[in-house]
Amino acid sequence: MDSGSSLDVNVGCDTEEEEIDNNPWETNVTDCNMVVLLPEDLEITIEGEVPSSDFWIAVTDSDGNVYGSTMYNGETTSITVWGYSTETEDEGMLDGETLNWLVLYNGEEIPGYVDWDESIGSTDGTYSCDGIAGLTSLLATSIVTQNISLGQGWNLWSTYLEPENASMESMFSSIVSDVVMIKDQNGNVYWPQFELNSIGDVTNGQGYQIKMDVSNELSIDGL
Repeated sequence: MDSGSSLDVNVGCDTEEEEIDNNPWETNVTDCNMVVLLPEDLEITIEGEVPSSDFWIAVTDSDGNVYGSTMYNGETTSITVWGYSTETEDEGMLDGETLNWLVLYNGEEIPGYVDWDESIGSTDGTYSCDGIAGLTSLLATSIVTQNISLGQGWNLWSTYLEPENASMESMFSSIVSDVVMIKDQNGNVYWPQFELNSIGDVTNGQGYQIKMDVSNELSIDGL
């Protein structure tokens, strides 16, 4: 019986050590952290499908630095997110900083979007030292949709996405009958009535003016 107990303990240790060794991200242990619960009934979709194997989940800052990660296999677990330490000047999340989610599945890093459990601690999606929180769902997708409401007359708009096809003709094809003209900051135009496009492709983050014949909504899919 003693031998069997010893064997069980060793097997558990080996499994834990193997998980640590296989962790794809390095994180520094600091003097403060936040713990987020990942329940066994967590609703998960990765690229439109329910995952068929174990995968890694990570939390990053806005620059993509990973400050917490764990393997998820469908059983209840948690992810520890490490905070910045003023005493040791270690890297980590700052109080009030947004928690960004990342999934590593089939060798690909995919951005994640989560819903928070209102019955567990914080639900504002930000880091707090010694804070607790819990998730109810996780959606990981490399394709994001941005919806832009455009009123009749002149509007200002921009996109933070990188569409697969960034040409004006492609991006506005679904609402082109309502578009009068688009202008960029250099005076170039997209004028559908005359099939004129001196703008070319849309630049991520750049502002544009658009004149609409009637109100409509522009939907942009991209990364």
